[in-house]
Amino acid sequence: VREVAPSLVFDELTGRGRDGYKNHLNIRTHLGEICGFIAVGGNKDTIHVNLTGQACQRIDMAKLADALDGVPHKIGRVDAAWDDMEGRYGDPAGAAENYRHGGFTPERGVRSDKVLFYDHLACGRGSTFELGDRSSRMLRIYGKGKQLGDKQSPWVRYELQYMGAAFDLTTDHLRNPGQLLLQYPDLDFLPVIGTGDPCVRVRRETEISVEKVANWVKTVAGPVLTLLADSIGCTTTIELVANDKTPRRLRKLANSRKELSDGIADALIDSRKYAPIARTSSYLSAEQRKAHEPDHQS
Repeated sequence: VREVAPSLVFDELTGRGRDGYKNHLNIRTHLGEICGFIAVGGNKDTIHVNLTGQACQRIDMAKLADALDGVPHKIGRVDAAWDDMEGRYGDPAGAAENYRHGGFTPERGVRSDKVLFYDHLACGRGSTFELGDRSSRMLRIYGKGKQLGDKQSPWVRYELQYMGAAFDLTTDHLRNPGQLLLQYPDLDFLPVIGTGDPCVRVRRETEISVEKVANWVKTVAGPVLTLLADSIGCTTTIELVANDKTPRRLRKLANSRKELSDGIADALIDSRKYAPIARTSSYLSAEQRKAHEPDHQS
């Protein structure tokens, strides 16, 4: 795993068991977020490696598949996803309607009768179509952008989970996960690229999440800080509440503290570009701050 994902960090063994093994260690991103684990000891002297989506974004899957081909192994689960960023190819409601008319019979196996469609309606969190169950195979089509908080986002995610206990998962599925999604002929219209490129998806997910943070600062933290400033002044308010710790849930949104602070600042500034403050010198100074940063490239 180290060879195919040099940016991941491996903790020491904890001395505690996990998933039927006697000991395990945690795998972390370079920002300290746990993104998997390795369990050892017992179970016929096997080793169990669990990698979350955060870890998979940092792994060369083709190299991992090649490495696995050289050792005895069994793949217990593979999750594959494809993102329709503009919502051009349908939505969860359309998928549910297709199912009602006999759709979603997979190439292997029978059509599942475990189906669920729900819509958050007025709250703006979008809708979800689910087919199958987690013990074998589950297809999920949902509004990813709305789930992340952008009520106007057209972003739809097609997500499929396969369990190795029910299907013969191979390293080819790691190299070409798109073929798992296309096991449903109803989805063969999707322009799925098997190898995939997570960069666009990750970038967009980060943008939406940063916008949510900026909106929270403006609508929740802002009024409270303004009340404090009215009493004790802006400088004292900042000194009293200043905290150099990066909130845990925000660590995955950037590679450094500066990148995260700049992203939130940009989102907050952009959200106020039509407000009266946009005509002030302080706003213009903040908006143009990056243009005046020194170029460290030689």
